[in-house]
Amino acid sequence: MLKVPDTSHLRLEDRSVTSRFVRAVMVLVLILASLLVAERWLYDTVWWTKSSHISPLALGTALPVRNDPLGDGAFGAKRRKRVHRGIDIASPIGTPVRATQDGMATTGFDPRGYGHHVEIRHKDGSMTLYGHLESCGLYDDEPVKQGEVIGAVGRSGNADLDGMKTHLHFELLVPCSEGLCAVDPLSVLNPFSPYDGPYASRLALHWHRTSW
Repeated sequence: MLKVPDTSHLRLEDRSVTSRFVRAVMVLVLILASLLVAERWLYDTVWWTKSSHISPLALGTALPVRNDPLGDGAFGAKRRKRVHRGIDIASPIGTPVRATQDGMATTGFDPRGYGHHVEIRHKDGSMTLYGHLESCGLYDDEPVKQGEVIGAVGRSGNADLDGMKTHLHFELLVPCSEGLCAVDPLSVLNPFSPYDGPYASRLALHWHRTSW
């Protein structure tokens, strides 16, 4: 009678190899998932990787932040019941204001706040706001290009008080776990450059929860 070789040990070895392979794949999947979660956390709380905004004003110098008897225009400065979510860039009336990045613009008027203002939503998920404008030549939902003039510095809204320096109120909001969070524009816009082009860098940003 022909004797059939015993191959049970081979089947056991095959199952053992398959089991080790499956375990290795599962470990790899867990590692990749952990890395994705860690990257998202870093993106939300520490790093913002898409800072390609130029300055809203082509001054060619460090941005002068307003500071007068009526208040400090720095980011995070204390107000009555809130903190300042942007920066007030001191500049003469009529100074051209330009879009810091491509996007879709909407306009508005708030007589007790920003006055004539423009909001631009950008493709990278960020949003910028330009307040206290003297004039604005845009329509709602109008696409704008980086560097395009969208208005001029003015004193509209609550910026018409005696003793307050003329300025552009500028806000930069970036994606975060809570939606959009305000960041210090001076952390993204290099304050020692003329801003004649985009800047892409990986910067640590201190952010504040947005609240109107």
